[in-house]
Amino acid sequence: MRLIALELFQVIAGLLAAYGALGGLRIENLVLATGVLAVVIGMLAAWSVERNVRAWWGTVLGFSALIAIAGLDRLGRPECAPTGRTLGCVPPGWHVAAVIALVCVVGSLLAGMYDVLQSRRRTPSAEL
Repeated sequence: MRLIALELFQVIAGLLAAYGALGGLRIENLVLATGVLAVVIGMLAAWSVERNVRAWWGTVLGFSALIAIAGLDRLGRPECAPTGRTLGCVPPGWHVAAVIALVCVVGSLLAGMYDVLQSRRRTPSAEL
């Protein structure tokens, strides 16, 4: 039986990795490194329990939710020109990343609901 704690750990690991990624993809970014390590540990633990990639929905949800939330207020801003102003604009590709993150949030929520429904079917109900 899978534990809710593992799924919660995966969501938190994904959030931590996404928060670190917002600070920049640098080798000295300890938040990102810790988040990626936690994501890998969570995914390996889920794989050892389930033997199915469907068990990774928590990590995808955590990572993509933070990117989507951070990107929502930036969707209306223009992309920065390569040699232009940098005030009030977003880096190139940010709009695409925000939309992909929103799609991943919806997909991981659907996978999570499916996973919960399947686990309820597999678990025999306790009869009194």
